[in-house]
Amino acid sequence: MPKVVTLLVLANERRARLLENAGPGTGLAEIEGVARPPMADFADRKGRMQMGGGARHGFEPKTLPADHDRAAFAKELVEVIADHAKARPFDRLMIAAPPKMLGLLRAALPGDLARRLVYDTPLDLIDERPEDLAPHFAAAVRL
Repeated sequence: MPKVVTLLVLANERRARLLENAGPGTGLAEIEGVARPPMADFADRKGRMQMGGGARHGFEPKTLPADHDRAAFAKELVEVIADHAKARPFDRLMIAAPPKMLGLLRAALPGDLARRLVYDTPLDLIDERPEDLAPHFAAAVRL
């Protein structure tokens, strides 16, 4: 029976871990960690603009800095996954990330990686020990 390799990605808005499973009963081996530096300090107040007659009006930015930073990290992480796929091919991909980050990761996955995505869950498991992860993914694969 051929070996089926699964890449497990645990992520949140600041960090990610890549773990690999080489088949049932082999457990998880940590491969790589990715961290994003803290976001630059942005003002908490809305921007303001001066209108004729001295009136000042607040306006909402189109994209909040935290949302922009999260999206940039998701794209960076997908690049790391793609690079990993070239260096150490895998058959299946599983992702655990908080809901917003999970949505960004799904959207950023190119077709070849999206086809390998067999399971995802909207949980932040970044700090879990590898031996404690199996129950979270038991519905999809035996680690």
